[in-house]
Amino acid sequence: MANGTSVEKQLDLAEKNLDRLLEWVTRFDSKTSVVLGLDTGMLGAIGALAPAARFWDSLMLVFAILTMFFLSMGLLFVFLGNYPRLKSPNDSLFYFGSACRKDLNQYKQEFCKRVPEEHLQDLLEQCHRNSEILDHKFSYLSWAYVVLFASVIPWAVTIILFRSVSSV
Repeated sequence: MANGTSVEKQLDLAEKNLDRLLEWVTRFDSKTSVVLGLDTGMLGAIGALAPAARFWDSLMLVFAILTMFFLSMGLLFVFLGNYPRLKSPNDSLFYFGSACRKDLNQYKQEFCKRVPEEHLQDLLEQCHRNSEILDHKFSYLSWAYVVLFASVIPWAVTIILFRSVSSV
């Protein structure tokens, strides 16, 4: 290699980088489960405490709609962040979507005839693609946090308004 680093060392670094990127997917999943749980719980509380429609007034309706809008947007962002992105930039032997389209013998043959430079290029392309996917995932997660935070005050007001009807 031109920079003096052996292909084997570059392969090792690329594999470690791909492992690190895949670890971030796990971190994303654990963070979205918090947002999903809070959004779902807050929607459940609204549903459980909602009085009969005949008791609703315009203030209650405004706050309930605002709360449901923010919480629904949070669920949408969680969904968009978790939605599988299945496009591969190449015919990768690492990506399950392209590997499974080969029969086993074809896969083994292609894998075994690879030279280290081809292996490195595939790894680097997968690192780049996974970075793109993670960028989208965490962008959606950021928005999910924003709308969750924005929902707290309207949600609390809605709960108070609902409880005021229940205690009458």
